[in-house]
Amino acid sequence: MAAVGLSHDGLVEMEEPTNTTPTPSRGVRVTATLLMIGLWGLVGALVLAIGLEWMLQAPRGDANPETTAKPRFQEIHSAYEPFTTKHLHPHYLFSMPFEAEARLAISNDYCHLTPDGFRASGPEEANGRKLAFFLGGSSAFGYYASADSTTITGYLNRMQDTYHFVNAGVPSWNSSQELFRLAHDLMAYQPDLVVAYDGVNDFTISHYYLRKALGHYPLGAPEGFDRLYALLGVVDEGQIRLPKPTWYERFFPKLTRRIRQRLGHRTPAASSVDVPTERLRPAAHQYVQNIRRMRDLVEAEGGRFMGIHQPATRLHQHIAEADTTHPVERAARAFYGYVLHDPQLDVEYLDFSNFFDRYFEAVPFYQRQGPDDLSDDIVFMDAVHLFDRGNRMIADSIRTYLAQPAFPPSTTQEERP
Repeated sequence: MAAVGLSHDGLVEMEEPTNTTPTPSRGVRVTATLLMIGLWGLVGALVLAIGLEWMLQAPRGDANPETTAKPRFQEIHSAYEPFTTKHLHPHYLFSMPFEAEARLAISNDYCHLTPDGFRASGPEEANGRKLAFFLGGSSAFGYYASADSTTITGYLNRMQDTYHFVNAGVPSWNSSQELFRLAHDLMAYQPDLVVAYDGVNDFTISHYYLRKALGHYPLGAPEGFDRLYALLGVVDEGQIRLPKPTWYERFFPKLTRRIRQRLGHRTPAASSVDVPTERLRPAAHQYVQNIRRMRDLVEAEGGRFMGIHQPATRLHQHIAEADTTHPVERAARAFYGYVLHDPQLDVEYLDFSNFFDRYFEAVPFYQRQGPDDLSDDIVFMDAVHLFDRGNRMIADSIRTYLAQPAFPPSTTQEERP
């Protein structure tokens, strides 16, 4: 407020008010501006994160051109997605659900599980035929087959009437898990024949752990053990000490997972580190030992055991997609060589690693990124899984082989045609 007073000559004087508020310095004004910009930036980032999380959690519908342009492939692909989930199991660490109700719940028109965890049919449906178990990972399971009847075991059960083949394959399993199932579960059925159709997962999983600098894991560690160990860590006196999720993991779980996947994909250790092939030799030998132990278990009960190295694009010559110069391709071939040249591989063992090179100058391989939908002439759906045509050819070759006289258990690999 202005001050009012009288001057000596009687005139009224008014004094201008004095501003007592200090003017902010330039530095303070700049700091405040930056703080406001930072605050609005944080608000914008938060809004963006909320939007991205909402988009990732929202159903995708049929907006993907691959979905609408390739209905047959997409329908089959979606049918097998429930079988990619790993469930904890008291014997095998990971498996499909061990509760009968949960097994039936994930079954669908393309793939059906019995309450005992077999695909399509169990031992009780042998109906007088000899009992045979077909062990392995997802390829033995018949991942991507258009029906239970078009898996390898499905074809075998129609092609011959000597054996009833029970599909005991489990996606992602290696030979160590197969060995445990044979000992803990399958031998109780007293099978006449056990076929182990495998080899690729033992290489893939062991090579993955070596690339991740986890070569100290015990040989035969299953797929996903690293993630389980990172999640659980230690069980102390019956109490599981779980790591507490960060605030962004709680509020933006899918966005956090997507960012980590992107960063991991660009990390050399996660994609392209060249593992010295010699480091795969122990894993190959462990695979051979598992095969031999399975053989010993089966033959001790009077049965017959047969191992088969499954086909893989990496081991074929007549597939354009196979890049023999890539470090992973070289490693796969080295592992395969270590297996076949292991002096202790004294089991009845069929090498189907490059099976389809015998029949095709160019093995039919499904191009997911191409314009065409899935057709009946396809053999390989991806690097290891077969479609119906491939399964039928493998089954027919097994049928032909089994029709020959059985080799004595003591016969060596070199003594067989």
